[in-house]
Amino acid sequence: QTTLRNRKQFECSVCFADYDEHLAITCVFMKKRRNTPLPGEVGPTEEELVKEKKEEERGQGELHKFCSECVIGHARAAQEQQVILRAGIGIKCMEPGCTNALLRAHIEQVLDAQTRAMLDPLLSYEALLAANCDDVVKCQRCPFAGAMADKEEQPVFVCGDSACGHSHCRKCGRDYDEKHIGRTCEELDTEAMRKRVEEQTMFKCPRCKKGIVKTEGCNKITCVCGQFSCYVCKQAIEEYEHFQEYTSGSKCSLNVNPTNRTENGRLATLKEQIAGAADEEIKEQLRRLM
Repeated sequence: QTTLRNRKQFECSVCFADYDEHLAITCVFMKKRRNTPLPGEVGPTEEELVKEKKEEERGQGELHKFCSECVIGHARAAQEQQVILRAGIGIKCMEPGCTNALLRAHIEQVLDAQTRAMLDPLLSYEALLAANCDDVVKCQRCPFAGAMADKEEQPVFVCGDSACGHSHCRKCGRDYDEKHIGRTCEELDTEAMRKRVEEQTMFKCPRCKKGIVKTEGCNKITCVCGQFSCYVCKQAIEEYEHFQEYTSGSKCSLNVNPTNRTENGRLATLKEQIAGAADEEIKEQLRRLM
């Protein structure tokens, strides 16, 4: 009968603590698959075959054992450290320089529910890529991924993770929310362009850069930050002295509405953007704003 004293143990290759042998998660050597050369293709050279043979012998001879806690920590860092292996068979061995794998079937036995929920979508994504699916789409907010038809047929991706449930448009990349539902990507592009132009032409406080909309009153603007500015020339001013030397066409008026000047500035900005736009669709969207 085996006692606790003579039970076989192993040393974890990461934390160097001793554990019972039956609790070890051991890396596994994965032999590389080599496709049969097609007619006319050149097969591997003798040097390449010798190199592969040495790698195989080294991989089979250097098997590393890890405790469950170290494996869990390694799995939790999978997303940031990119340790997922191709085809989603598992994660990389933690031993520096080792190309072996910690198989998915082995590590899942020790993972807690939260870590497994994080790791499974990452492994599944790699498996989908390895299956040569035409359109593998990944959620923008979590690791979940799925194979979908062409984006013209299925333009909206809905995350299958119930804890996430995020949806995005595959055509434009925007969130598929109340702003997008019932509206085309082109309509949203035009709206975004309009807002961009408005922001560029909107009066902004010269101190804090907050946008200000003047609906009535004189051209002396008082921002919430306390800065006085002129609505005509957009410059910071001191009280009303800025307007005292007003003469038509030379200085800023306290009461004359500069609407035409603002509109001219907006149109000038639009013309500059149209001239600098390389895409004809963008040019057309800008022309609609004029």
